[in-house]
Parts: sequence; structure tokens; C-alpha cells
Amino acid sequence: MDVYRDLKVYGTQKQLDNFISHLKSNLSAGWDFVKTSQDTDSTMYEFLYQGNKTLPSVKLWMTDHEADTLYVNNVLPIVGNELLQVDYNRIVENFYQTNVSPIATELGLQSILTPDQKTLDDWLSMDTAAKLRQFSNLANKSGLHPLDQKRWFAFLVAVHQEHTEFNATILHHWLAENGWPEEQMWKLVLEYEFAQELLDFIKY
Repeated sequence: MDVYRDLKVYGTQKQLDNFISHLKSNLSAGWDFVKTSQDTDSTMYEFLYQGNKTLPSVKLWMTDHEADTLYVNNVLPIVGNELLQVDYNRIVENFYQTNVSPIATELGLQSILTPDQKTLDDWLSMDTAAKLRQFSNLANKSGLHPLDQKRWFAFLVAVHQEHTEFNATILHHWLAENGWPEEQMWKLVLEYEFAQELLDFIKY
């Protein structure tokens, strides 16, 4: 399924401060540094992309909120309120390839840009992913039968035990891509959220 790409740079605080200093001074054409802002536990770095014939102009923010990590945490269009996912990914890729990656490599720091596509196996173990696929493939999508419910419950318990980043939003996208009607899909998403909260409560 289509996902938003993550861009991260890893290093000590001193190394990341040095990286930002180099980045601000060596931005590629079309990119400008705007300002630095701070709160109690993190620093935000704001950049401006001028855009081109195929990409809109945007503001992009990097933050050091995670320990020993600098990452893109937001990209917003200058005009309008919404940025298409495909444009978000292309802009982050442009920022990575033309600015972040060359400077990180020069300084000996690790940087990553995650793919724009993921499958269930990127979030779930093979066994848990198989449980969800089995449920979806065998279920009566217009209304669950008792055996469908048992397979669904088996998945809910299995995914809770994994402490995975798989969440209701990801489930919604996956169900939509696998032919579930809107009403039944939202019912399953709400059941997923409730089940995870209930299992958390029972556990603790």
C-alpha cells in the first residue's frame, strides 16, 4: 500500500548540530533555510522549497525530538491546506537526494529514506499477517459469519501481542485495497481500535 516516506539522519547531538550547520550552508537550488525554533525538549528547523513545474512550493520541517535522530516531521504547501501524498513523497525524496544524503555521506553519518510502498509483512510477523489475509480471503464481506468472527478475533489477539506500529489507519487502507465495502470496513476498524484498548486494559 502507498505510505508516506520517512527521512531520518542518525548521530550524536554534536554530530547532528554539525550536520544542520552544513545543511543550511549548502542547500541545493530551490531550497532555502527559514528559521530555527525551540521548545522544551526539541529543536525545529524550517526549510522552504520554491517548487517547480511539477511540484508545489512547500515548507518542510526537521526536528531532533527523537534521541540521536534528526527527521522530517512535516511538509505543508505554501498555497492551500492539503498536500497530495505523492507530492509529499516526491518532495521528501528531492530533499534527501539533493541535500541530506550528500551531506550525511560527507560527514560519515547514516541517513535513510524509507520506501513509498509497504506490505503487511513490513508491519506484522508472517503468522499474524497470514491470519489477517486468511480472514479477509475467507470472510463474507457483506456480513461476518461465526467462523469469520473467530478468524477476526484470532488476528486481533495476535496483533496485540506483537506491539507493532500497525494501527487502525493502516488497517483501513489495507481493507480498502482488498475489496471491503465501506460500511463493513469502518465497523472492523472501530472493532480493531476497541479490541486493542480492551486488551491493553486487561493486560495492565
